[in-house]
Amino acid sequence: MISPKGRIGLGCFVVLWTLSSCADPDGEEHASLQLPSRPTGMTRLELVSAEGELAFAAPVLVGEEWRNAVVLAPEAQWRAQAQVPAGASLRFGYGRKESGTRLGDGGDLERPTLTLTLSREGESVHEQVLLMPGRRKAGRTWKNVEVPLEPYAGDTLEFTFAFSKAPAVLSCALTSPRLVQPRDDAPTVVLITSDTHRRDHLGLSEGEGSVETPVLDQLARDGVLFEDCFAGTNITLPSHASILTGLSVRDTGLVSNSMGLLPRARALAEAYAEEGWFTMALFSAQHLRHGLSGLGQGFDRMRGPTKESEAPASISIGRFDRWLETEEGIPVFIWLHLFDAHAPYKPPEELERHYYDVALDPCDSEQFSLPAGIEVPWAVRGNKKVLDLNYILGLYKSEVTHLDRQLAALMDHPRVRRSTLAFTSDHGEVLGNHGLYFMHQGIYPDTLAVPLILRWPGSPKGLRVPAAVTHQDLGRTLLDLSGLSASSFPGNSLLHWVEEPQDPTPARYAISSGADTAAIEKEGWLLFLHLRDHDSPTRVQHQVELFDLNADPSCQQDRVEGEFKRARSMRADLIAWLDASTGSLTSGRVTSPDVTAELKALGYVENVGADPGDRWYEPDQGSPWCVRFEQ
Repeated sequence: MISPKGRIGLGCFVVLWTLSSCADPDGEEHASLQLPSRPTGMTRLELVSAEGELAFAAPVLVGEEWRNAVVLAPEAQWRAQAQVPAGASLRFGYGRKESGTRLGDGGDLERPTLTLTLSREGESVHEQVLLMPGRRKAGRTWKNVEVPLEPYAGDTLEFTFAFSKAPAVLSCALTSPRLVQPRDDAPTVVLITSDTHRRDHLGLSEGEGSVETPVLDQLARDGVLFEDCFAGTNITLPSHASILTGLSVRDTGLVSNSMGLLPRARALAEAYAEEGWFTMALFSAQHLRHGLSGLGQGFDRMRGPTKESEAPASISIGRFDRWLETEEGIPVFIWLHLFDAHAPYKPPEELERHYYDVALDPCDSEQFSLPAGIEVPWAVRGNKKVLDLNYILGLYKSEVTHLDRQLAALMDHPRVRRSTLAFTSDHGEVLGNHGLYFMHQGIYPDTLAVPLILRWPGSPKGLRVPAAVTHQDLGRTLLDLSGLSASSFPGNSLLHWVEEPQDPTPARYAISSGADTAAIEKEGWLLFLHLRDHDSPTRVQHQVELFDLNADPSCQQDRVEGEFKRARSMRADLIAWLDASTGSLTSGRVTSPDVTAELKALGYVENVGADPGDRWYEPDQGSPWCVRFEQ
């Protein structure tokens, strides 16, 4: 494994890494990579109540944005103490939070206020009274405050935040206050996840699905392309939970888009926040919001659609640019989720026929018909049903190309140009293989194979890594590239495969949505163990399938009979892996009509599956499949 060669500093300082034998496509070897030492330039203040209790911050929604905040009840006071560094300022945000629609008693009080007092040796040196936002639309947003502290450089100050009298249902949400010292060389880490993006839908791919993606192609030329990356499941929320925790579906327990992470799960944003980084998330699908998904923990700011089911890339990328500007000069980790490649495919008009013959009418029933049994209710032109499958496949390609074009401006942002950046997908898409279409069913390579590109300051250029990897290890890798190798976080650094690409790769595992199927991939062989009876495609509990991915990448020929010894060994490995679960980190399923309607609007017909209980898999000696494999 790549390991620190020598530690330059402590805590939030970057370490020195050596990457030996990083060959580019022309055979050149790159010199050892040395990342400069950078203090973070940001210190979070630890708030304590008047009763001496430490504050516990958690994501709080004000308007359409979550922020990590403490909620102050009327007449509450919280204090913090810190020595002021030279050139520092105090930053925090606050917002109006109501626990009901009726103000009740106290409605005749003066407009509530939040008062900030700075004290030195018990004597007040600065006081700032901030009016709480009103109830109108303009008040349903966070307010940002910055207080220059240069006159107090070197002094130890006490910071007191006091909320005035107010109606009992009204409280003040106060974001974690922080001392910031902007620096020109503040590092930036960007994680981009393109929802439902197949690995072969990159311009530089050699597969039949190759599309125009010049921006992503350039990113790969500037960095490292991992040619064989797998996701750990085929569904959005559970897959993102794995990326952001470094844990497999086996250990998170999430198998549905209506399940969320428990607060005790340690997230990547928390690891960065603990090291003095500011953390932000922009998501583009409603069901990833914190209240349902639990994915907001550790993020200082998080925003996405709360009324519409999804947001286009242009909206999320526009917010990305504005948010980066507000945190200029301090270390930032930002996750950007884009939903454009997910069905229903609706590219802009200029790209609608980019991959389809303009002379054809895809609704012509005399020329075309969809495969038997296939219904695509969203595939319509005007009031006519689309009947040519190639037109729909072209729309998917067009969505990917449109997304790539949207990324051009983002990649040109000064902080992004010098950032550490990872681009991947939560899962792929099924485009007809095994008779499955457009809703990423099953855990064939169609849904598990995802793009993965990494670029960082000093990274090899144009390097292709053929090793079999998983994006579950991205979090560990990004922390290591940020100089935070000492930060506790699961996973194995993907940098190992940059340094030692010929090493044998470990087995990869996956669990499908609804916990229908578990899979193991090892040395180019993919084995399925079906955990229960299910459709799409139809399989029975305990059934085993085995495929040779090198000879049969689309998994058409089951090799269990001819490779029974291999299948038995891989099945045993998979069951042992399932039995090694560390316990569930899910808050359970949310079954409200509102959530069901939200998921339906996104095209999901939830396969909630069965609760695995204490074990993911229980062999049944009455099953012919179990008898055969265990005799």
